[in-house]
Amino acid sequence: MDFPENEFGKQANQAAVHRSQYYKGSAVIPIRHIIFDTEDIVGQREFDEKNLDRLQQIFEVEGCWNLYPEYRIAVTIDQSDLDWSLVHSNVSLEVLMDPRERPLLEFRNGTKLRCIYGKHRIKASSMYGETTWLVDLYTGTKVI
Repeated sequence: MDFPENEFGKQANQAAVHRSQYYKGSAVIPIRHIIFDTEDIVGQREFDEKNLDRLQQIFEVEGCWNLYPEYRIAVTIDQSDLDWSLVHSNVSLEVLMDPRERPLLEFRNGTKLRCIYGKHRIKASSMYGETTWLVDLYTGTKVI
């Protein structure tokens, strides 16, 4: 029995392959380097003060969980910024790709890492007093 092609599944597979080409691993980064797009992007939530309040209450009771893998956010990084950070943080690409590791990366002042989701978590965690977050790093501009 032949199954009809699933166009959505095909697109999802292509997106996964595309993302894996640009995936550089995971690291803990200073929150001050994360920026969010201000223009409308499909799937991006509008900023919601109620959601921010809800997250702050959760963080007060349960903690922020900013270093837990299941709460990672994805950011895009310029290859030259990544190269600089690896050298100055004394971290290798192999360490970034090791899921058991959570290296801290430092960046030059003014370095910005683009993110399209997680803005409520990041804002609430900053208000909670956290200064870092675990992220997945991608080079390129259209991978997250």
